[in-house]
Amino acid sequence: MKGILGFHHNGKLIIKETISNSERIELIKSLEYLENLEVNIFLPASIIWYNIVEIINLNSWLKENATKEISFINLNDGVIKIEISRRICNFLSSFRSFLDVTSSYLSENNQTDLKDEFKKCTNNLFDSNFNYRFLYKLRNYSQHFSFPIANIYFDNTDKDKIQFELTIERDKLLKYDSWGKVKSDLLAQKAEIPILTHINDFYQHIQTLQNILIKNKISEIRELSKPAFLAYTKTKDMGNAPILGWPKLDSNGNHNLQLETKKIPTSFLDIISKI
Repeated sequence: MKGILGFHHNGKLIIKETISNSERIELIKSLEYLENLEVNIFLPASIIWYNIVEIINLNSWLKENATKEISFINLNDGVIKIEISRRICNFLSSFRSFLDVTSSYLSENNQTDLKDEFKKCTNNLFDSNFNYRFLYKLRNYSQHFSFPIANIYFDNTDKDKIQFELTIERDKLLKYDSWGKVKSDLLAQKAEIPILTHINDFYQHIQTLQNILIKNKISEIRELSKPAFLAYTKTKDMGNAPILGWPKLDSNGNHNLQLETKKIPTSFLDIISKI
């Protein structure tokens, strides 16, 4: 069964090229591999990054408005705390999802050695970095004990050096009894812990973990993505998202007038090309 490379334009399918059955099969395998790779390796880390950016952007917006008028904070205190806490919880949940999804993906694909290396790296990060183990345990705190409500520390007594920070009260955190070794870390912190400082430094740890996965799979990625890159090369001049299509079969195995289709992931292929 042959396939076609094409794209949709004004509700119509425009055919760019017809490909052989063997080319179609290889391209389907390549696209399914890339879809699996994107969902399990790249997407979880990207979600963490976007959640971090949301917190940073909110902090910048609050700081800009607060430095103009302190009453802005006082009048909107409740809503601001909800929004800050929502974004922090989203970040913490996406971090844990990244760890769980990656572990499951490696197990399902029988990549025991890579799973062991990934686990070893997470253990090393936990042992050697306070912000990693603090945020790891803060996720457990938010899941099982209480929401990490952020406070706003604001001091404008010196107009030339206005201080503004999002903080979490150390003593409230210490009411949770499952911090483990992190409890001694918390006891050494200031009464108001500047949460953004730890979140800002955190993404480098996610990049370290993701680099382990990519480094070990780079040869596989390059080989299995070749058919998709070839299709992309043929279709990247198309104005709309290019697709692979082939005829649907009815219950008797006969062709009908409909097409099975798969999108060619142009944005993801651009990312892969830079590895």
